[in-house]
Amino acid sequence: MSRQNLLRVLKGADKILDKPLAWIQRDYARDRHNRTSMIDSERAVCFCLDGALRRAARPQRDGLFDSVAYHSAQAAIGDTIVEMGYDYGYVDAAATIHCFNDSMNFDAVKTVLRKTIDRVHGEVAKEPA
Repeated sequence: MSRQNLLRVLKGADKILDKPLAWIQRDYARDRHNRTSMIDSERAVCFCLDGALRRAARPQRDGLFDSVAYHSAQAAIGDTIVEMGYDYGYVDAAATIHCFNDSMNFDAVKTVLRKTIDRVHGEVAKEPA
């Protein structure tokens, strides 16, 4: 798995969640009328953390969802959440992400994203060219 693809998904999610109004709780995505929306819908305007990761990993030029980068991003985010002291007791990164997203605020979500991006970016920089 390309660490660059992992970084693309993490940075894409960070860009999607660019302001507090772009972030939601208890749903993957919603439209401008606050109705539940499909993650890949053009009508979706706000996302939870996992929804933003899914949106960032959505089909690229080849039309395929990058599930490897998405699940790697979930694992990296889950690790950061636990490292920050928020251990919800789940083995599954998705459950950890959902509990964190739904119990915290926007600033905490952005902090987790940015700490994860910084860590992965540092790991990529250490890889041989």
